[in-house]
Amino acid sequence: MVLTVTNPDPKASVETEVTIYGANVKEVSVTTLTAKDIHAHNNFDNPRALEPQTSQAAAKGRALFYSFAPASVTRLQIMLA
Repeated sequence: MVLTVTNPDPKASVETEVTIYGANVKEVSVTTLTAKDIHAHNNFDNPRALEPQTSQAAAKGRALFYSFAPASVTRLQIMLA
């Protein structure tokens, strides 16, 4: 299961609990695209100014818990048990 979330707030992260009904969460892989400067972008002079970062999210039973970074787009790849 894939869930993509955008946090448009440039300053505040968003603490979230996501509940999956009908299955338990086994593992959550996270890919986030964000930067300290909301105007950051890649160009020929700096092709890696903005790169996806990978991590894992905490899961317990049917719920997963994650803090979405300010000004970010995050993909949660949720593996169900």
